[in-house]
Amino acid sequence: MLEVSLLLVARDEAACIEAVLAQALAQDLARDRFEIVVVVDPASRDQTLGLAQAVLARGGGPCDRVILGRHPSLAAGWNEGIVAARADRIIRWDVHGDYPIDFLSRALAAARTHDAQVVGGPCQPTLPAGARGFWPRCILVAERSPLVAISAFRRPCSRVRSVATVARGLYHRCVFERIGLFRELPYACEDAELHARARAAGLRFVFDPAITSGHHVRTRVGELDRQKWRNGAAVGWIAMHNRAAARPLHWTPAMVVASVVAIAAAAPAWSLCVALAFHGLAAMGSLRFTRRDLDFTTALGAAAVIVRTHWIYGAATWWGVFTAWRSAALPLALPPRGRTRRGDRVAVARPATTISRNWPASRVTDSR
Repeated sequence: MLEVSLLLVARDEAACIEAVLAQALAQDLARDRFEIVVVVDPASRDQTLGLAQAVLARGGGPCDRVILGRHPSLAAGWNEGIVAARADRIIRWDVHGDYPIDFLSRALAAARTHDAQVVGGPCQPTLPAGARGFWPRCILVAERSPLVAISAFRRPCSRVRSVATVARGLYHRCVFERIGLFRELPYACEDAELHARARAAGLRFVFDPAITSGHHVRTRVGELDRQKWRNGAAVGWIAMHNRAAARPLHWTPAMVVASVVAIAAAAPAWSLCVALAFHGLAAMGSLRFTRRDLDFTTALGAAAVIVRTHWIYGAATWWGVFTAWRSAALPLALPPRGRTRRGDRVAVARPATTISRNWPASRVTDSR
């Protein structure tokens, strides 16, 4: 009996789509109990679609399939996958991740045990296979630092507890039927906005440390900068439309940036250098305190990554606030509620609006 639909959304992921699908096919859950649904972004420019089809053709089950999405965004891909999924429970996988063979079985066991609509577990930063060198090592250390890993699901914990959000969650379909699907936003982090709506509706999230997985960190500083800019801008933009979506810790880098800029504006120019130096010393001190096995050069490089990450993320958050303020006149409708299976007689719930990716010259158009 089909119990869970495993969703993957991919765009230009030819380098890792085969590896993550191999992990999905290797799950110890019986093949008739789960299906794999891969949604390939229509803007993908590499061989992601063909590689995914080839892998599932070789080792996939009769219910597994690859779908070419209709809208070029991550949220639109998740919505396509949710509508196409056939099971009552839906789990999101990230293409950049490592999953133990019992990941699905543990998630299903947790869903049966805990009285919650969404369950998830810790997602620890890891290096992708073959990543070597000084900067990948520094980025990994920085991403594991408490100054960067502010999300609850990235902090180590040994007990089951209720949380505000989870990573790679296992959702019951009633979540989407009750609050609607993902909003198609101009930035990433659409899950934060969905989870805010879920909390407001009284739905419960449970963190179970048994549901472990790994998340591949970026291996180049430039890639990390772009990721943090997108995430920071998303926090500021989403917070202006749904204040509950951004948690207080998400605003910490923005507050650091605002404080340092204010000090520099009111004090001599050299005060900015002093503030940056103190920021770096605090980052390095925290690393040396929490990771006594680190050598000095790695700690210095990781501290530089932390400071750089805070500034990029914080500046992007204020940019997201500014762009959201500029777009305040544009209505952003909530996705409609209702049945979410393809083929239901009731109208399929799809996002009410799609926002153009050509920001800031964007306009809201009806996507139905």
